Amino acid sequence: MVRTALLSVMCGMLIACGGSKLPTAPSSAGGTPTAPSAPAPPTSGPSTFSIDLPVSPGDTANSAYGLWPFGVHGGGHAEDGHPGWDVEMRPGASVLAAADGSVQNALLEPGGSGRYTVRVMHEVNGRTAYATDYTNMSSLAPGIASGARVMRGQVIGAAGVQSQIIGTTPVTWAMTHFQVNDFSLNEGLTNRNAVSPERFLSGGARSLFDALWRSAAYQTEWCEPYVENPRAATFPQDRTWTLQSGITAALVEVTCISASNPQFAYTFRAADRSTIESGSFVVDAAKKPLPTVDFRPTSGASRLGVWDILNESLQLNLGPSGGARPSSLAGASTYTTTR
Repeated sequence: MVRTALLSVMCGMLIACGGSKLPTAPSSAGGTPTAPSAPAPPTSGPSTFSIDLPVSPGDTANSAYGLWPFGVHGGGHAEDGHPGWDVEMRPGASVLAAADGSVQNALLEPGGSGRYTVRVMHEVNGRTAYATDYTNMSSLAPGIASGARVMRGQVIGAAGVQSQIIGTTPVTWAMTHFQVNDFSLNEGLTNRNAVSPERFLSGGARSLFDALWRSAAYQTEWCEPYVENPRAATFPQDRTWTLQSGITAALVEVTCISASNPQFAYTFRAADRSTIESGSFVVDAAKKPLPTVDFRPTSGASRLGVWDILNESLQLNLGPSGGARPSSLAGASTYTTTR
C-alpha cells in the first residue's frame, strides 16, 4: 500500500479518536456493550447481516492514514487493541448508516469534545443480534434520535474534522470511528462484543474497502499489518519478514517494543541467520508519496528507505549506508510474513 499514517504527533488530536502519537480510543456508544434482551421473533426480517461502509466513495480521503484497522495497538488502545475502524473522510463528508436498523442512542461524547456518537441496533431472524457504532461526528442529521428508524446509506451525521502535526506536516482531515458489535461474543477487556467489520461487508462495500485498504498506512504496520489484528496481542511484539526477491537482507526481524509508546528495533540477518546489523528504526508513514523508514544501527551510518505494506507483503527500497533515500519503489526488495 502507498499510504499515509499517524506518526510522531506533535500536538493532540481534537476529538475522541485523538492521541499524542496514534488514534486513541473512541467513545463507544453506550459504553461497553452487553447483549440486549431479545424481543419475540416477528413474522419477517432479514436472515443475514451485511453492511456497507459509513462513507460514500466520493468522500474518502487519505491525508492522515486512510483507514486504521481492527485490533491495532497504540494511543488509547495499548491494552485492548482497536475495536473497530477509523475511517478517514474529506472534511465536510457525511457519515452513513451501514445497514437498516433502529437508533438506540445518539449522545454527546463525554469529555466536552462537542462530538456525537450514535448506536444503531440491527435485527437478524427477528432478534437484535448486532449493533453498529459511529463516533466523532460534529453534528447529527435531522431526525437522528433514540428510537428513529434508519436505512442503509442514510446520512446520520457529519464526520468530525481535526488537525494534527504528523511528522513535521500539519494535516487536517475528517473521520469517524466505525464499530460492529456481535452480541453473541463476549471477549476482550473492553468493547467485549466488538468484531472486525470486514466479516460483514457487502459486495459493493468490499470493492470500496479494498481500495481504501490498499492506500492506508499506520505506524505499527510493521508488526500489525492485517485488516484484523489480534486485540489481545502482548508486547514486545516480534515479526519476521522473509526475502522473496531483491538484494536486501534475507530476513528483517522487527520488534514493536511498546503498545503505548511507539519504539521499534530491528535485526538484519543473512540466509544462514547470522546477524548483519541491528539497531532501532523510525517509521514516518505520513510521508508522501511513500512512507519512509530510517534504520539506525548500533554502529555505523543509517540506511534510509521507502516502503509499502499490504497485509503479509512488504516492499522495501533501501539506500546505501550513509547514502540518500530512494525516491520510489523501483528496484525494491519484496518480503512476506505469516500470522
